[in-house]
Amino acid sequence: MLRCLGWQTVFYLITADVLGIITAPMTFRQLGYGPGILVFTGFFLFAFLSGQILWRLYLRLDSAEYPITCYGDLGERTFGRVVRHVFNILQSIQLIFNVGIILVGDGQTLSALISDAFCYYGLNAFFAIGGLLISQMKSLRNVAWFTNLSIWLSITVMILTMIATGLYPPVPSQSGYKDLSQPIVRSGWTPSYNSGWYSQITGVQLAVFSYGGAMIFTEFMTEMRRPRDFWKSAFLAQTFVWLMYMTFGLFCYSMQGQYTAVLPMINFTSIAFQAVTNFINLLTMSVTAILYANIGVKVFYQNVLREYFKAPPLHSRKGGIIWSITVTAYWGLAWLVGAAVPDLLALVTIVGASATLQFTYTFPPLLLLGHWVQTDALEGDVNRGRLVEGRDPLADRVDTWRDVSRWRRGFKRYWWVKSWLVIQTLCSLGLSALGMYAGMYAGIRSAKDAYAKGNTKAFSCISPGSDASVGN
Repeated sequence: MLRCLGWQTVFYLITADVLGIITAPMTFRQLGYGPGILVFTGFFLFAFLSGQILWRLYLRLDSAEYPITCYGDLGERTFGRVVRHVFNILQSIQLIFNVGIILVGDGQTLSALISDAFCYYGLNAFFAIGGLLISQMKSLRNVAWFTNLSIWLSITVMILTMIATGLYPPVPSQSGYKDLSQPIVRSGWTPSYNSGWYSQITGVQLAVFSYGGAMIFTEFMTEMRRPRDFWKSAFLAQTFVWLMYMTFGLFCYSMQGQYTAVLPMINFTSIAFQAVTNFINLLTMSVTAILYANIGVKVFYQNVLREYFKAPPLHSRKGGIIWSITVTAYWGLAWLVGAAVPDLLALVTIVGASATLQFTYTFPPLLLLGHWVQTDALEGDVNRGRLVEGRDPLADRVDTWRDVSRWRRGFKRYWWVKSWLVIQTLCSLGLSALGMYAGMYAGIRSAKDAYAKGNTKAFSCISPGSDASVGN
């Protein structure tokens, strides 16, 4: 009953999931024109490849009797039940913290717009209540209406920000400068105004996270009328996102150079433009939180409530009641995370490097490698992997994975492609380790400084970083 999405609708869902234009200018500031274009384009191609891998595996492994309902199912069909649990845990952690950080961002934005006139974590609660009410919709078809609106709002924010960036000078403090005394510098290759390797790693990580979102592609395919058409949605959505990053990032960096900031919507001196762009961006981020919450609750419902507590099907009446209760608890937990730990920079960076990067760049080639190796190894068995009624499939094997012969047979066919998948997986793991190290180093330092200065407190009515919080 949930299979009601067309490929056009999934295009909007993927675009809303992946699109995050905010960090694009900062990536070019950290890397320069040449490396920035190469990194954004390279990771776009790898992200597209990962989406196509997940799509092909879904078509190979899904069936009416044993349906694929989430990313974890792909892991279980390939490597076993333990991998499924690992995938589900990482995906659940990523989604709940994504919703929590969006609540923090929305609360800080609205608190700044009204000059701290209302309690900060009360504003977070306001967004959480609104989110849980809208999230009562079980089908992504209903959520897609909001994502369609969100895409147009994101384009509006991008255009307004570009206009304001072209008309008004930047705010030096946003990029770590005291004033605008230095002339604007733009770099074709490695920027001279950066020092150390850390800034380069930061720029690369920002580009990596810009294409994160493959962790919920499987859930999109699960609700499509024709999952075979998913490749169209992924190709158009990811290409559109790449064009938006190129347009927005290159323009803002060209206008502001080394003064480019991580929050481009407030890096110009016009208060009116700041208010409009931040208010619209607040709405778009709220829609993204609703999308993440919808998928997060479904993962929990299918893998915990259905499997361990025998909950009824989601489309049943009792399932709807349990869904409503679960959605309320999910948003309550996300609000609790945001209110208890308002400075989530370190935690979100680490979770992003350990989860978002894995689902988009590490797990897809690893899953395809495992699937191909096992399938090719079956060709040497008695019945070539085909099931025969009344016979144990394991009894037809001529060797086991403890034997070199089975590994050799699994890797022999298209060995160069499988070798590339091994290299890609190892490189992704290395990039993840660098991201976690850099994020931990920078995030812990910034969190320590913020708490030491007293402008970040748990369950405080004052917005983190606000001038009113200092000394309170």
